[in-house]
Amino acid sequence: MTDKIRWGFLGTGSIARNFAKALEFVPDAELAAVGSRTLPSAEAFAKQFDVPRVHGSYQALVEDPNVDVVYVATVNSWHHKNCLDAMQAGKPVLCEKPFMVNSGEAEEVISFAREKRLFLMEALWTRFIPAFMRARQMWESGVIGDVRVVMSELGFIVDRTPPAHLFISELAGGSVLDMGAYPISLAHILFGEPDTIASLAQIGETGVDEQTGMLFGYRHGQLAMGYSSFNVESPKEATVVGTKGYIQIHTPFYCPSSFTLHLNGKEAEVFNIPYEGNGWNYEAVEVMQCLRSGKLESDLVLHQETLALMRTMDRIRAQIGLKYPFEK
Repeated sequence: MTDKIRWGFLGTGSIARNFAKALEFVPDAELAAVGSRTLPSAEAFAKQFDVPRVHGSYQALVEDPNVDVVYVATVNSWHHKNCLDAMQAGKPVLCEKPFMVNSGEAEEVISFAREKRLFLMEALWTRFIPAFMRARQMWESGVIGDVRVVMSELGFIVDRTPPAHLFISELAGGSVLDMGAYPISLAHILFGEPDTIASLAQIGETGVDEQTGMLFGYRHGQLAMGYSSFNVESPKEATVVGTKGYIQIHTPFYCPSSFTLHLNGKEAEVFNIPYEGNGWNYEAVEVMQCLRSGKLESDLVLHQETLALMRTMDRIRAQIGLKYPFEK
């Protein structure tokens, strides 16, 4: 591997652009190549971010010998094929969330990565943001006592102007797979895979969930409550509640720069922990550290946890009746 780790971007949408901006804050990262289904799209992206190698197909990108790691930033329904193709070409992969459409796809892709002995990670960038990591360390050390409840939500008014892929069933759209990944992931960090799930959703005209409410229960009595929505601008906060107090992660909780510690009977204490860049850079650093140390998975996004997250999403979708046309 060269002194710089060379990234190949598979996809040119808004998420890819965010990650491209983040790499500017990672000195030993190089955005070496970009691939899209159409050459003009790849060329426009390359011009914006000064990318030297441009490919008019996904396959050409993954086969580029000047790429050390592939970042998959395509629409949800393409993740399965894109990851398998990249690893078949011998490339480690960082795949945007939702990792796959369902747990069956996730099991296949993770098994293939282990067989090929290639690094693979779901892009749960929140877990690497400094303020979130500090808050997590605090509740895991017992500062707020025995954690019993978490409440989190994420809602945006999403643009419906075509092509509006988040509303397209054939592309595995819907709020659960997109925004729901954040409250579900937070619940999993705290309590693991839920024992019981109760979900309600508004299914829109295009056949995907436009907003979904989720309630998780656990064998020791803990509760996790959350919702995801394409139809409202929500506070975008999270609250982790324990027997000695609670931690309020300020908006946006998926990329916070501050949180407040409320201990029972004491004055609240605010922790301001700003991040560099747009926050996505911390995830890139994690991937690169794993690659340099020969790891096949990140300690903060283990394969088994990614599988558990997908199983939880499967159960939620089964309850709300959301099945995509291409699923068996």
